[in-house]
Amino acid sequence: MPSIIIQSSLKDAGLETARPNTNTGWDQVIWMGLYYPPSRYRLLIQFDLSALPADTWITAAVMRLYVAEVTRMDVKGIFTPYRVTALWNEMTVTWNNQPSFDPTVYGSQSIVLGPGWYEWDVTALVRGWYMGLYPNYGLLLKSDESTQFETKRVYSKEATDDPMLRPILEVSYQSVISVNLAQRAFTNVYLSTDSGDEWRYSEAFDVSQQSIVTVFIKNDGANDAMVKLQISPDDSSYIDDSDEDVLAPGMMKAMVPARFGRYLRVAYRSVNIAESTSLHICYQAQL
Repeated sequence: MPSIIIQSSLKDAGLETARPNTNTGWDQVIWMGLYYPPSRYRLLIQFDLSALPADTWITAAVMRLYVAEVTRMDVKGIFTPYRVTALWNEMTVTWNNQPSFDPTVYGSQSIVLGPGWYEWDVTALVRGWYMGLYPNYGLLLKSDESTQFETKRVYSKEATDDPMLRPILEVSYQSVISVNLAQRAFTNVYLSTDSGDEWRYSEAFDVSQQSIVTVFIKNDGANDAMVKLQISPDDSSYIDDSDEDVLAPGMMKAMVPARFGRYLRVAYRSVNIAESTSLHICYQAQL
């Protein structure tokens, strides 16, 4: 699956309660977390997505930051990404004029202890930016700011000691085939995967702008698989939208969501333990 590595960030800056009117846009390292009440630190960061090709489906997006320094190795910091909802200027932003952000969690948390690389899954956020669901104002990375001495210091895009330690965003994608049928946009997305003993899940499809959706699942392996559709309002919490069906080797099944949810995915697993099988999933949608 193709991917693009974006290094470094377009802009980044730290926010500090101890220096509420001080800008850190030129700093090579930026603090995050709670030092000692009320001394709190946050990171604003934005990546340029213009290098992503047109007509693609974002399958994964991972942000990586290098922690250069920590206050205490024995105190973990748990940092969460949030979507920034307003413009900000890297060279003028401070704690007192920081932009607003959506309190919804838009990615995975990461537990940080000592120095080294750490990563956050920000697939839903990058997918939303790419699809134009909301403007790309970047993200805010912060802890819940309740554990003192959890502070960690990450390299920014200004880092000069080792440019390879600057922030990274890696985006994986698949080409989407779009054609016009009687002035109606038609979309195909093809996925290949293998079942396992536990439930696994396909990439989520945003069906909010589609009127007809069908998912074809074919078992090209040698063992039985169990499949079902799931829907979600936010690509975070999913519920079942169909019964569990057994897909025998060589069998193909067409599944249509019974209820509307903005996001749709396929759940699948092996019927018997240690008997994996190959599955091909074809998502077709039309306006």
